[in-house]
Amino acid sequence: MRGQLKGLKAVYLPKAKVYHIGTATVGLYSDRYVYLCKRNDIWVFIKNYSLRLYFKYLVSIWKHQFEDIKYFTYRGQGQVLLKSKWDALKMLPQMLYRRFQIQTKRTTPDEQIEKLIITD
Repeated sequence: MRGQLKGLKAVYLPKAKVYHIGTATVGLYSDRYVYLCKRNDIWVFIKNYSLRLYFKYLVSIWKHQFEDIKYFTYRGQGQVLLKSKWDALKMLPQMLYRRFQIQTKRTTPDEQIEKLIITD
């Protein structure tokens, strides 16, 4: 998304192969995985979404956040999830500074970014 905000284009190559060993270090749905992914979710919104898009999709964003709370609490990882969100918010001043840096270099209008967002 960050590249697209700067106006960079992505190319789809149907025959390309990508080898990625996801979660090899932290383990799928380990506490560390949940913490890092869910903390970073918040940072992605703060740094990359325009205020207009954030408020336009606010209901969907919050819906997914509450679904995460239910799901990870059921899995016994509710405290890990809440810690990730709290730690993300503690970094808010730094993330707002990063947001400023990213948004001031942005060249792509919301209308183009909005086409890339997966919604409910």
